[in-house]
Amino acid sequence: MLDAALAAADTRRLEVWAVGGALRDLVAGRTPGDLDLAFASADPHAAGAIARAAADALGADCEIADAPRFGTASLRRGGHGLGLAALRRERYARPGALPEVRLGARVEDDLPRRDFAVNAIALGLTGPRRGELLDPLGGLADLDPWPPPAYAAP
Repeated sequence: MLDAALAAADTRRLEVWAVGGALRDLVAGRTPGDLDLAFASADPHAAGAIARAAADALGADCEIADAPRFGTASLRRGGHGLGLAALRRERYARPGALPEVRLGARVEDDLPRRDFAVNAIALGLTGPRRGELLDPLGGLADLDPWPPPAYAAP
């Protein structure tokens, strides 16, 4: 699913980031669950288009959920899930309200809105920042031990 989604994003020339809990789990030495991808696009339909293109490329039974209002979509296949979201900023008119979403943000603007500091991390998967790890809120320091031996600097 990941390869198919990255290929679909690449045809749209989108910079893609792995974000959130799957990265946290990998760094902590745990098997990640669903993977979340974020990409730079102001098109509210981009996530759904990527999910549909990936499903077509996989040629197998896939479930797609699309929420263009939020710039998000998800792809599920065989018990595995891939979340797709345009990088965004959001504002809440009042507590408990749905967010007012503004798509097309930079990854540095998107990460601080996430639920926990340890989920506000990103790894560049494509584009000029491929391989770059972002941890603007210092969430990785909450993992014990950090850095894990495999990631220790020489």
